[in-house]
Parts: sequence; C-alpha cells; structure tokens
Amino acid sequence: MAVLVLLSACKDFNELEKNPNAATSSPPNLILNGALAEMYKYDEFGYTPWSDAQKWNQFYISNYYYYGDNRYSWVTGDFAKRYGSLKNIVKMEESAKNAGAPSVNPYAAIGKFLKAYNFIQLTMQMGDIPFNDALDVTKLRPAYDDQKSVYAGVLQLLEDANTDLSSLIAKGDISMSGDFYFNNDLTHWQKVVNSFKLRVMISLSKRVDDGSAADLGIQQKFSDVVTNKAKYPVFESNSDNLQYVYNGQFNLYPRNPGSIGSTNFRENISATYLGIVTSLKDPRTFIAATPAPYQIGNISPTGSGYNPGLGKALNDFTAYVGGDQSKDMSVLLADAGTGTYQFGAQNIGNGLYSYENAIRYYGSNDGSTCEPFIIIGYPEMCFNIAEAMHKGWISGKTATDVEAFYVKGVKASMDMVKIVDGGNIPIGDLNGHQLGTVTTDVSGYLNSAAVKYKGINAAGYNQILTQKYISFFQNSGLEAFYNQRRTGVPTFISGGTGTGNGGLIPKRWQYPYNEITANADNYKTATQRQFGGVDNINTNIWITK
Repeated sequence: MAVLVLLSACKDFNELEKNPNAATSSPPNLILNGALAEMYKYDEFGYTPWSDAQKWNQFYISNYYYYGDNRYSWVTGDFAKRYGSLKNIVKMEESAKNAGAPSVNPYAAIGKFLKAYNFIQLTMQMGDIPFNDALDVTKLRPAYDDQKSVYAGVLQLLEDANTDLSSLIAKGDISMSGDFYFNNDLTHWQKVVNSFKLRVMISLSKRVDDGSAADLGIQQKFSDVVTNKAKYPVFESNSDNLQYVYNGQFNLYPRNPGSIGSTNFRENISATYLGIVTSLKDPRTFIAATPAPYQIGNISPTGSGYNPGLGKALNDFTAYVGGDQSKDMSVLLADAGTGTYQFGAQNIGNGLYSYENAIRYYGSNDGSTCEPFIIIGYPEMCFNIAEAMHKGWISGKTATDVEAFYVKGVKASMDMVKIVDGGNIPIGDLNGHQLGTVTTDVSGYLNSAAVKYKGINAAGYNQILTQKYISFFQNSGLEAFYNQRRTGVPTFISGGTGTGNGGLIPKRWQYPYNEITANADNYKTATQRQFGGVDNINTNIWITK
C-alpha cells in the first residue's frame, strides 16, 4: 500500500513546474496595441522627439556631456527589438485565427504592414538582413537575404496588405480593436499602407537611376499608386497622418514643464537646421528656436552689469544662430552656457546659440502646445511624389505638376505646426518667458525667389529635398538622416571632435554581437557579400552605393 501511494504521488517535474494561472495566449487586440506602440519608441535609442535620432538628423545638439554628446558613435541598430516585435506580430496573426477569424482579417492585414515597416527599419540600418527565414521558429540560424530581395518582399507585403484591406473595407469588417492611432478605422490604415509604400520606393532612387533595380518595377509601381487612387488610396491631408498623440498623464511629451531648468539649458538648435531656415527666411525658424541671447541682448529683469548684446529684433532671422555639433563639447558649453550674460564672476556663458523654443516644446505635459509626433505623414508624402515626378517616374507630368505637390508639401508642413498667413508666433527665452510675437507671411514665403520652385533642374530638385528635410523637424524618426544619406541634401556638418567616428558620419549600423556568435556562418556570408567581410559602419549598403 505504501509503495502504491508513493508511486501515485510521483509526477513529472515539468508538469509540477507549470503555473496553472499563467496565460497560455493573448487576444490579438492586446498584441496589436503593443506592436503599434513599438512603432514609436525603442529602448535602444528611440525615435521620439528630441531623441538621439533627432541629433543624428542634425536638428538639435547637446552642449553638456551629462545630457549626451553629439557623436555619431553608434554601433548596432535595434536588431533585437525589431525582431521581437516581428515575432509578436506573428503571434497576433495566430491568435486571431485561433479565435476563429478567417485568413483575411484586419489583424492579418495590419500585420503585413507592420512586418513591412519593421523590416524596412532593419534593412535601412544594416543592409542585408534575415527576411524569408526570420520568422520561422524552426530556423534558429536564419539566412540573410540581400537588400534587394528584402525590398521585393516588403513591396509584396504592402501590396497584399492593400488588397486585403480593400476586401475588408468592402465587407464592412469592424472586428478589430486595440488600435489607438485610428480607432480601428481600416480606411485610414489603407492610406497609411500606400503612403508608406511611396516612402519605400523613393528610398530606392539611386538604384532606379543606375538601373540595378529595374526588375523591381519601381517607377511603374510608384506611378500606379499616384494615378490610381481608387485602388491605392493615400493621405489627403494632415488629418490622415500616422502620428503619436500624448495624453499628459501616462505618456508625457518628452519635453514638458518638468524639464525646464535642466535639459533646455543644455541643448541648442543645430546650425544645420537653423542655417537652412534662416537663410530662406522661413517662419518655422520661430517655431523651433529662441533667438540667441547675445543677438538680442540680455533682457532679464534682475541683476546688473548685463551685456546688452547686439539688440536685434525678435523677427530678425540673423538673431537665430545654431550650434555646430562638430565642435568639442567644452567649446560648445563655453559658447552656449546657460545664456546669461552677467560679467565678471557671474559670467557663465556666452549665449551665442539659439535654444529650443521652450514656450512651445516645454509648454505642456500632453504636447498640446506643440505638434504630435508624426511617424508617417502627409507632408513627406507630397515631397516624395514631387521628387518622383521631378525624376520622370510618372509619365506626362510637367514642372507645373511637380510644383503643385512641392507647394502642397510646404503648406502641409506649415499647417502641421499651425503657421498661417497673418498669424502670430510667441517668441520666448530659454526659460519659456515670452518676449513678444512675430507675424507670419506664408504667401510671401512661398513666392520668394529662394522658395518658389525653380523647375525640373538641379536647383528645383534641391528645393524639394531641402523642404522635405525642414518638414521632418522632430518627427518621422530617422527619415531625415536616411534621406540625407541617399541624396546628400542638405549638407550635414561633419569633422571635428564633436562628430566622433574620426570626423565621419557613418553610413550604417553594425550587426549585433550575438549574430557573430549565434549565427556566425550566415553573418559571415552577409558581411562578405556586402562589405568584403568587414562589418564597418562607414561602408555603404546596396541602396546607397
């Protein structure tokens, strides 16, 4: 009897180890919610406003080590996070099917777009990546697909997503939940898919120009999207933007009233960005920056013995001066300091550079004083279409057609930050104290010689790319960097100790170390195929060669 009792009490340890209260699956709406949030922010370096990505876009700089330097000292990209998100997307698709959804369902359709989005971010960073084998759990050492094949696969995912969404919208399918961007509206998502497809295709412009991507049919695919709105609906205004909106309680805007007195003192707007907008007399100058304190003089009401500065007016574009990120941090700190101009022992900075517009970007917890963070936006789409038309990708389009989309892009960018004809923009100091206002003249700006489209020539092409860069200020992740890498416009500041990396701006990120150890053979094949076996951040990937 004792032996029988002991035998009946023996159970497999693995069975005993299982937690009966642990969830064995998650509903697809919860997984979708997480995947959508991951489009906005990653732990590695983030894509948020005022993140390192925006430094690498040369929109702002740091002047103090504690808040980070300005070096292009990156190593690996967000490899683990992206593939983690991709695996979750597969689980979302499985969960929807397990719950009884048909093969064509909203989660699967949005899943195809999310896969395409994550794969593009990975290949834009590193070049060749695991694609066909990447999500097969039976393949622990996935092979790397060449970048051209990745693009082909991504374009097919986007085509299939559009087809599936068309079918679901026609049926009136409302079975999806968990979408905090568009409240589960599939018509908006279809516009996102096709507008993103235009971004993907324009990123191949160098390979289209040299003919090495001829078999991908990029020009025809781009033309199909632009000319067939019934089949491929795209963004029509800023109301269609895929954008992250802050709520001020759980998701605070990265710069907010609680940051005043810390980060705002230690960061300046970049000379790259301010050099462009001030030379064009662009009203977005006043949106981004304070006047450099030395340019207008110290206007603090307390103390004595202040340097009067140059006494320039608030609407004088020459009063807005950006910091040069190639300079050593000690030089930047001395030149910028805290922007107070007291002489003698109280002199703690020269105030030579413009600071972030604290009235706008530090004015609220929920970001209501500024703009939401765009992930994929209408202004960019307009400039992508203008660039493609300028290059002749769409037959029958003239300089007038190019100019129409160029102007739409500029106006949409102005609208995004609420600049209107005759409007007033508050101008403040680095503490957010209002100094006065400037009145904006959008029509005059658009008709100025420097801004009015110069036609289908090198100057006109440069205008399109420059205005696209301006429109990316503090949004769209690394798109400003990717576009500059592809086109060389605008000219980025490089060299000097501040840039790091021997004064060079890198071309790509390295693969993570665990690929070298856990997937060595495929890693070596990929690096040999692309870079002669040297995983170097200063080497071009296929789309930029």
